[in-house]
Order: sequence, then C-alpha cells, then structure tokens
Amino acid sequence: MPGVAALTTITPPLKIIWVGRCVPEKRILPFVRAAVGALDRTGPELIDFTVIGDGHQLAEARSIAGSRSGISFLGRQDHDHVSELLADSHCAALTSYGFDNQPMTVVEAVMALRGVIYCDPALREGLDGPGIQVPAEESALADALIELATDPQPVITASRAAVTARAVFGPQHHAAELIKHYRRATAHAGGTGTR
Repeated sequence: MPGVAALTTITPPLKIIWVGRCVPEKRILPFVRAAVGALDRTGPELIDFTVIGDGHQLAEARSIAGSRSGISFLGRQDHDHVSELLADSHCAALTSYGFDNQPMTVVEAVMALRGVIYCDPALREGLDGPGIQVPAEESALADALIELATDPQPVITASRAAVTARAVFGPQHHAAELIKHYRRATAHAGGTGTR
C-alpha cells in the first residue's frame, strides 16, 4: 500500500475504526456500547470511532450511539476507500469472539501499517506484534479503549510491528509458500518439484 507509514506519534483523538458486517457474530453492538461508554467518560476530544459496514444490526448500533459526537457510521464502503480510512486511522478494532479464524480486518489493517485491537485470544495470524488484545466484556472493553486513548504507546508499537508483519500477507510470501508446498507435494509423489 503506497504512501502509508507506521505511526510515530498520536495527536488526540485516538482514531479507532471498526470494519465488518453489522451482525451478531462480529459483535458490533457490544463494540458500540463499549465505544459509547468510553466516549461518555472521556469525550470525543480523546477518542473517536468510525464504523464501516452494513447489516441487520446497523440501525440498532446507530440507535445505541444516538447523536453522540465521536462515533460515526459510514455504512458499506468500497475496498479502496476502506484502505484509505484505515490509513487515516490509528488502529482497527476486531471485536468478534469465537467466530473469525482469519479475519480480513487483520490483513487490511496490517497492510495499512495499523495495529488491531482484538478480543478473541484464539486469533493469531498477523497479530503477533500488531495485535493489542483487550477484554471482550463491554465495560472492560470500554476501560481498555480509554486506557489506549490516554496512553497510546501500545497503538504506536503495534503500528511499528505491522511493518514486519505485513510481509506475511504480501504476494511474495504467498508465492513462496505455494512453491514450497508444491515442491513438497511433488517430492512425495516421486517428482522433483521443478521443471
């Protein structure tokens, strides 16, 4: 992704972006309730949330947020615009728990050199370094969001770690992995794996 850079400082507000389908398994409603709880305690000067996505829980999520400053809902966006919004944010939030095994949000955030706030300890790929694990329970999640807004160093550290981690998601890495598996498979079949 050209033109993106790892974070070196964060000027408030801390900008957190949530990207996904607005459905129960993605836990949009617990995220919005936690965001509202954080905003009610800090105000939009310290923390700002953007929700990108569509789904049958979007209207309820908007209702929970009300007309509160510091949280905006952009609905469905095209992929290129999502990439731009991620690059303009400080980190992404991934609040699913026990559902995702290779969430696209991680790939998109890491490619934009942004860290990922995540709740599910079972998630691993791409999160060693760029991941910031937080509690799944709403009030504890709100506390963690406030803590990151008041001390954003973990967000900066996660962004810097994304520089190394994004190589795992790049085309060169995938091509090398495919070639490795191809050679292994052809060797087991009695071939050399090369032509």
